[in-house]
Amino acid sequence: MQNDHYAHVINDLQERFDQRINELKQRDAQLKALASALESLRLVIEASEQSLPASFDSNGPFAGISVRWAILFLLAEKATEPMTTGQIAEALLTGGIITKGANFNANVSAVISNMARDRGEVVGTDGHYEITAIGRESWTGIKASPQMQGRIGSSEDKTL
Repeated sequence: MQNDHYAHVINDLQERFDQRINELKQRDAQLKALASALESLRLVIEASEQSLPASFDSNGPFAGISVRWAILFLLAEKATEPMTTGQIAEALLTGGIITKGANFNANVSAVISNMARDRGEVVGTDGHYEITAIGRESWTGIKASPQMQGRIGSSEDKTL
């Protein structure tokens, strides 16, 4: 009788032990999945940091505004001469624009095409773009909007 009791206790302890082992295996699998996810995030962060220019300014003049508004701002307030798509894209990135796209130059090119073709806000000559009178008028309205109040420094500063 005494042996039956001990056998029952031992079986119960073995079952609990097996349950704990299974729980640990499940937790181990969860930890491995989390470690894998963290590694993936680390790689994404590294890749995004490498795509930013060395002089990137997250508080720059173009941070938090649309690409179109940033192009108008750049060409109206900062540019001293017509700029290529590549120069515009680099200036926007340096000035705080954040992109998730694989090819920001292509994005800028598409926006500039729309601004030239559909809105008449920019004009291009030999791959260099400058703002038009319509573009300046658009920028004046945007600049006065509540979204832009307090964001724009002196228009005398022509540096990027």
